[in-house]
Amino acid sequence: MAADKTYSDKEFKKIIQKHIDRIDFVKVNLEDDSSILGFIVKASDDFLMIEETNDFSLAGTKIVPYERVSGIRHGLSDKVSKMIYSKEGLIKLNQKIIKNTSLKDFEELFNSIRKQNFHCIVESKKKEEELFSIGEILEVNEKSVIIKNYSPVGKIDKKPRKINFKHIEIINFNDNYFCSFQKIHIRIKIKNTNMKIAIIGAGNMGLSFSKSFLKYELIKPENLHLITRNQAKIQKISEEFPKSKISLFENLNAIDADLIIIAVKPQDFQKTAENIKFSFKENQMILSIMAGIKIEKIQHLLNHKLVVRAMPNSPTLLGMGITGYTSAQGISFNQLMNIERLLNSTGRSVYLENEELLDGVTALSGSGPAYFYYIVDAMIKAGTEMGIDENLSKLFVKQTMLGAYHLINNSDKSLEDLIKDVASKGGTTEAALKTFEENNFKEILQQGILNAEKRAKELNG
Repeated sequence: MAADKTYSDKEFKKIIQKHIDRIDFVKVNLEDDSSILGFIVKASDDFLMIEETNDFSLAGTKIVPYERVSGIRHGLSDKVSKMIYSKEGLIKLNQKIIKNTSLKDFEELFNSIRKQNFHCIVESKKKEEELFSIGEILEVNEKSVIIKNYSPVGKIDKKPRKINFKHIEIINFNDNYFCSFQKIHIRIKIKNTNMKIAIIGAGNMGLSFSKSFLKYELIKPENLHLITRNQAKIQKISEEFPKSKISLFENLNAIDADLIIIAVKPQDFQKTAENIKFSFKENQMILSIMAGIKIEKIQHLLNHKLVVRAMPNSPTLLGMGITGYTSAQGISFNQLMNIERLLNSTGRSVYLENEELLDGVTALSGSGPAYFYYIVDAMIKAGTEMGIDENLSKLFVKQTMLGAYHLINNSDKSLEDLIKDVASKGGTTEAALKTFEENNFKEILQQGILNAEKRAKELNG
């Protein structure tokens, strides 16, 4: 049934919020003609939170303001779409929801999944177990199911997992849609608004993380604890975060938090660790956003095993950063997904199995914004040398950079081909590129990034 009107952002938001429990796997179309595949896990007053999938495995959380959304549909194409929400009109078809309430219901469901060779995600409510199990069904009996389990990064766990039906949460799925893809997925529900977070190091990065967590309602203000060494900053931080707890580091005797983020300068970490007067609780998670400091060193100095190491960059201040991260052994899928959801509120995140790569990420994206600023500054100064007003030169350069980014992001052409499109033979661009090549500009830039990686390794000591 198609609607006979066009919906405003406000009306569209109300429709999505009203039907959130009926919307499962979707394709979210954006105003810039890109799209996101995944599960809508939250529809707040300002944004949609989407658990993105990649080849039907979990790929991270995206936060999208309503004004960027042009439409939401079930399916990858019109042929398999069962429900369409669009600002240009609304089409709604009933979605079948199966709620399992008995052991027999579970047994029948899992046998059906197994017969059709589906993969599934099973969500457990037993606290001591991992939250999710992913894979094909190996065996079903009247009380339990055995699943060929996958890790969060897609590796197959050699040991299949047995799950008792009584420990499984309610399963929601659209069988019409997923049958066409030989898959069944369970919609992931956001559960971490009661998470308590403490941040040691209330500098630019620590505060930008805090603002993102609060902006996207991932934690409550009263569950945020900001810790600084600088007495002079206390009042200003308190004004910015009036409902949160603000403490001076030297006065700490304990931290009541599920997650403690270490956001001090890497050069200051050892001194910080040596001055912590208490032990961390066994179930507390540590998230380090310090450049260069390895997990093993953090574990040793803090005498704590549950450590995740991440490397964000400065555009996290605008929610447009990218963060590479990795984790110590013993981190559960549930814990990792909670941390990834937090990291994705500041932009995007990428899980790396090999911790050694994080030093390269530090050099490439952690320090990367400064390289772009350096080049942009040189271009602006070249403009003023040619007699262009400085403000006008800034406008030309910044808009050129923005346009070039969108071309890179939306073109199927390689970077070499995009350069060739601009650099016609005997033209002005060719003259500039020839000068760069004669002075080994590309090699100098590459060597600078390699030196940044070397320095990141040195910071570990």
